[in-house]
Amino acid sequence: MEKKYQVFVSSTYEDLKEERQEIIQALLELRAIPVGMELFPAANEAQWSLIKRAIDDCDYYIVVIGGRYGSLGPDGLSYTEMEYRYALDKEKPILGFIHEAPTQLSMARHEQDPDKQNKLNIFRELVKTRMCQMWTTPENLGGKVSRSLINLIRDYPAIGWIRGDQVIGEDAAKEMLRLRNRIDELEENISFLESKPPEGSQKLKQGNDELTFDITITHYEAGKSGYARETAFYDTIVPIPVTINELFLTIATSLLSECPQPVVYRKFRDILYSRAKILFFEQSSTTERQVKTTHIELFQLDKVIIQLKALGLIDVVAQRKVIPAGQNEKSEQHWKLSLYGERVMTQMLAMKK
Repeated sequence: MEKKYQVFVSSTYEDLKEERQEIIQALLELRAIPVGMELFPAANEAQWSLIKRAIDDCDYYIVVIGGRYGSLGPDGLSYTEMEYRYALDKEKPILGFIHEAPTQLSMARHEQDPDKQNKLNIFRELVKTRMCQMWTTPENLGGKVSRSLINLIRDYPAIGWIRGDQVIGEDAAKEMLRLRNRIDELEENISFLESKPPEGSQKLKQGNDELTFDITITHYEAGKSGYARETAFYDTIVPIPVTINELFLTIATSLLSECPQPVVYRKFRDILYSRAKILFFEQSSTTERQVKTTHIELFQLDKVIIQLKALGLIDVVAQRKVIPAGQNEKSEQHWKLSLYGERVMTQMLAMKK
């Protein structure tokens, strides 16, 4: 069924007639239904009630600000600002368009009253707090309205209007509503389950439980002169205990978006090598320059990934193909925090009172 969307266009009138015509033309080309204050010429209490009902019936709301504030309502606000604030209260999807250089407009299109100019400046800042764009000419404004509304309809689909002869029967409508409610219920259940730890994970090491990693530091011994006595190198294995929480927080923020496994492993290595060297230098007379390499077996890092996945903190999101320089194509896993992992990370990192 083809939908048409009703769009309320709010602005001052006399100074923006050409701009409003461009907007209406753009809306008609999008097969939208424009509604505006020109349909309600009298500014009084009865017409204000009609305007509010028109905004209620609209799917989207557009406000255009030029160089005039407009006629004032009973509470001292312009009718344009009253309409905008009402649309805000009704949580209508809103597009704002503000003239880029209002002081360059002609005197007839520029606010002369200092009090109204001050209110206009405040109103402009209010509109800037929501989705808005700057405009310069009527043609420029019409193009921006067209593109912006297309994106708004895509991102915030509204109910819209359809021809009466395209309306589905009452029984079909009830069945569709029942199925929609059932889908929402199932999606809610899935989200709830995904935000909890997996069943049985309470039996696994987690939180402040420790995993121990054997880090191999290859180094040489120095003679009295400070240089190596021989070309022979020595391997010293340094066991490093690290808690599950420490390992998780090492990668958590990087996994807010998709992250390749080599990057995850590099972050693990950074923390493990750093701690191993600190402990190694404390327990020996070896210096940094005597260390040749620091190494950890890959299976030990695999152990961490398996543990975090078993705890429901991370998930594989993709298997990507990569071609390293001078090598054949290969696949690598990409990881991301699970919904439960995001919740755990937030609780651990959020600042307490």
